[in-house]
Amino acid sequence: MNKWQKNVRAFQRMFGFAHPRDLTLPTPELLYFRRRLVAEEANELVDALAEGDLAKIAGECVDLLYVTIGAAVSCGIDLAPHFRAVHAANMRKTPPARPGQKAQKLAGWQAPDHVAILCRSLDRCWWKPWSWFRKQG
Repeated sequence: MNKWQKNVRAFQRMFGFAHPRDLTLPTPELLYFRRRLVAEEANELVDALAEGDLAKIAGECVDLLYVTIGAAVSCGIDLAPHFRAVHAANMRKTPPARPGQKAQKLAGWQAPDHVAILCRSLDRCWWKPWSWFRKQG
């Protein structure tokens, strides 16, 4: 767990928000709360980008990071190995053809296997079905 995630976990602990150490799927109510927080902060960042205000952009980027890291903390997910895997996958892309476009996936490019990363975080994973990591029903 990186320092940012430890800081957010400390915040959630201090204010009585969920901060499990083990992987867990939060209640539907908590998932709804997290969705609202992420949507609110994402919209505020979009507004700051539209305004072109660097100070607001900086603040809203951090606010969005804070609530998304908080979502991971609420699920007991250590983001560090997931970030490393996403970064490695992104570095295997090719630069965009024109400015303002996304980097392109090369033939054979593979997305990170987040289920396998979650599985490696569990001692008992060898007997857990993959579906354990996905919402049931």
